[in-house]
Amino acid sequence: MTARPGSSRPHPDRRLADRCRNRNRKPAPRPFADWAVRNIAAFR
Repeated sequence: MTARPGSSRPHPDRRLADRCRNRNRKPAPRPFADWAVRNIAAFR
């Protein structure tokens, strides 16, 4: 890849990938928390 003026700004592809990764990562904590709560309750 050749360095071009303005290449330091984030590419739309990278932003789109970031948004997809954020969308995919966001709903994860709640199901995992539910599973962890159920798991801990079962082991308790």
